[in-house]
Amino acid sequence: MSGAGDAFRPEWIGALDALKPKVPVLVVYHRRDSCLQYADIEEAARWHALIIVDDPNLPRVNRNSRRDCGPGSGHQFAGKEKWVYQAVADWIKTGKLPATN
Repeated sequence: MSGAGDAFRPEWIGALDALKPKVPVLVVYHRRDSCLQYADIEEAARWHALIIVDDPNLPRVNRNSRRDCGPGSGHQFAGKEKWVYQAVADWIKTGKLPATN
């Protein structure tokens, strides 16, 4: 889900926890996503299967980073799209997370 910041708002997470989803939830996150930083999703993501993507060719992110959510950014898994698609498909088929990217 692109633009997932809203999906991890505390009141929504509380509602989701109350529903106790009966299906597995997969969170895919790019370590260099300046649009949605890991600190913003860490609490919710730890309860679900998590794939973390990284690409050292993209700039490191910190709280002062310019928000870049557009094409070519970590938010859109730039340069790692095929790997992400395959990892998600494999997880759906097998329930197993990839070792690394």
